[in-house]
Amino acid sequence: MRAKLHQTVYQHHTANVAELMITDVLKLACDFKFRGDNGEPTTLADAALDPISFAQLTDSIIEPIWLSLDPEMKPARELYARILNRNFYKQIGGAFKICHLPLCPNRKCREPTPVHAKFCFNCGAKCTSREHTGGREDGQTDEEYPGVPLLLHKSAEDFKADILEHVKEDLKEHVYKHSHEVAVHLVIITHGKERTMRDHYGKWWKVYDPLWGVGFYNPKEEGELQDKVHWYKRENMSKLNVPEEDQERTLWLYLKNDVRLETGQALSDVVHAAYDLWRRSNKAVQPSQGGQNTPTHTPGGTVIERSVRQGKLQPAKLTLGPSPVPEGSADAEAADLQ
Repeated sequence: MRAKLHQTVYQHHTANVAELMITDVLKLACDFKFRGDNGEPTTLADAALDPISFAQLTDSIIEPIWLSLDPEMKPARELYARILNRNFYKQIGGAFKICHLPLCPNRKCREPTPVHAKFCFNCGAKCTSREHTGGREDGQTDEEYPGVPLLLHKSAEDFKADILEHVKEDLKEHVYKHSHEVAVHLVIITHGKERTMRDHYGKWWKVYDPLWGVGFYNPKEEGELQDKVHWYKRENMSKLNVPEEDQERTLWLYLKNDVRLETGQALSDVVHAAYDLWRRSNKAVQPSQGGQNTPTHTPGGTVIERSVRQGKLQPAKLTLGPSPVPEGSADAEAADLQ
């Protein structure tokens, strides 16, 4: 149920962009002062390091920022006003799932492979040397220092840099001047408790198990079985009740303000093209299923609108016929005589 709520409600495209914008409001208001520990003035930035002051913060902290007369809070107030007016950041392209599985060691394949797989289901290569991050200093893994699939260690800023690297060379300099207008938002959902799993070749991986440590007591049992814990096993559970994947990472790309580059092109169009190239070049990125339940916001209008604006398509001309003549009028009688 919780996973279903995440997919249908918590990951709604409007909820995601509002969450990102509220985060930006709090960043802009990091110097906002409130009454903290022992009544002493404390800023939001300092409260992050002061548990007592931090415990006093609730969602209502946004309202004092909105009502503040402090000139330094003007950027935060303006951004919050955009949220109230539903002037959200523009979504670029669709939402995409970041693969959380190890990739096939075959450079020509690079398809995701389950941790327990012996061979790649696509090319048949042995999963003996799958790349990972983390682990020990010598590059090996163990139960205490497991390996992490390549894409899972990347932050939102890392993905942003990767996407902008796919901008055309002659436009990179112009786009980087406005890179602060581009924002990547990662939605991370994990199912169950973090644990380690050993594959068939002795390598340890960090995974999440929704049934790890889940069991029950049977009060009717007696004797030695009275206090025995019956642990749940995946094979004994219906697939409807256990998520197929142990974690989900969804990437959303936004544009805070659309601007025109010095070349005359819209920043949204250039970033959208780079985003598409980045996705096509990475097999570990797949379209998100159920991440949003409304059509994707296309930059600069629909495909037809952009084509007309760029001169690639001429709008159809509508030719109107003669207006109908009301019955019984003099014009209608004249038409009958003709």
